[in-house]
Amino acid sequence: MYKQDFLRFLRMSHSSCDETSNHIKKIMRVYPDLETARFDELNEKYISLSVQIHNFIEYVKNNWRT
Repeated sequence: MYKQDFLRFLRMSHSSCDETSNHIKKIMRVYPDLETARFDELNEKYISLSVQIHNFIEYVKNNWRT
C-alpha cells in the first residue's frame, strides 16, 4: 500500500507543478508589461521540474517493489 500512496502523492505534486506553470503563463498574458524574462526563466524551471517528477513517477511504478 505504501507504493500506491507514494504514487498518489507524486501525481498530486506533478499536477500542482503543471498548474503553477499554467498560472505563470496566464500572468504573462494578462500583464504583458511585466518583465517577461523573469517569468520565462521561472516557467522553464517549473517545466523542468515537471519532467523530473514525471520521470520519477515512471521509475517508482516500474522499479519499486511493494
